[in-house]
Amino acid sequence: MLSIIVCIGFLASCEKDNSAKNTDGQLDTLLIIGNAGTSAELFDTIIYPAQRCDSILYHMDIDSDSVNDFDFYIYYCYSPCTYMSDMRIDCLTDKCKILCNDTLQTPVILELGDTLRSSGNWISQRIHMLSTSNTSEFCGGDEVTHFTGNWHDLTNKYIGFMVEKDDNILLGWIKISINKSYKNYPIELHEIAYKKVAHSQRF
Repeated sequence: MLSIIVCIGFLASCEKDNSAKNTDGQLDTLLIIGNAGTSAELFDTIIYPAQRCDSILYHMDIDSDSVNDFDFYIYYCYSPCTYMSDMRIDCLTDKCKILCNDTLQTPVILELGDTLRSSGNWISQRIHMLSTSNTSEFCGGDEVTHFTGNWHDLTNKYIGFMVEKDDNILLGWIKISINKSYKNYPIELHEIAYKKVAHSQRF
């Protein structure tokens, strides 16, 4: 009898790891970054434009249904006088969303073990990550690289995403690094992982 009670208590505690009440008292779906119970695809891909003063769009079909959900966009250009680059993640439909900071409106920088909540600040648009510029002294500049955005010189960080499907929601993350040693600040894509959540479980 005691063993049955212990088992019931254990199952109940596991259920609490998947949902909790948010500030409005609604049921909130939770997902821990790095959770082994997700559908994950591993990559070893560096995303960057092939030529100077060029851009690239890298398409991401999260669940391999032949419909792209997000794009990584990178642009860079340099000359003897100036250098500039721009990086963002694009949500391709209003059902594709990125977890963003409340004030900066850039993707939240997530760490391994952080918690994704379905009731977070999810945004569907072109979302800025990083812009850089530098003008040489020869052309009247200060030789200082100026940054806008907080996705700079990061290793093994995570972007939270949500994709709303007809029959469920995909809640997950994109694991990337951005190496400052490269002039064009490429994105190193490591992993895309998600968990399917029923609409009834979200709130």
